[in-house]
Amino acid sequence: MDKQDQLRGHREDVDEYTTHLWDLRARNKEHLNRSILTLSTALLGLSVAFIKDLRAAVESPHFCLLKASWICLILAIVLVLISFWFGLKALDSQLVKQDSGTNDDDLWMRITDSADLSATACFVLALILTVIFLWQV
Repeated sequence: MDKQDQLRGHREDVDEYTTHLWDLRARNKEHLNRSILTLSTALLGLSVAFIKDLRAAVESPHFCLLKASWICLILAIVLVLISFWFGLKALDSQLVKQDSGTNDDDLWMRITDSADLSATACFVLALILTVIFLWQV
């Protein structure tokens, strides 16, 4: 085996590993988005359903924390849905680029990543606000 064959074999290994990492990244983002969507919907539904039974919670001066938490949960849900839509646009854009042979930076992917990050931040903030509210009640 000469030097060229070794380099070609090494390049193929690197390409295969890179493809594997992109697949892992995509699956991780998918699981994160589904988790945020599921948990945000569940937390929002539970807190709204049971708040009427907790008169002291509604009359609490800290009730605004729970309302802010609800807003963050709704934002997280909306951002995940937006991320799904922009993710489809990013895939379409990549397919067009693949056909044309270009590999430019993709605006749709950056928007998708920003929506994912924002959804995660909203969800974490909602959890923090909910915990603080429950601690104060």
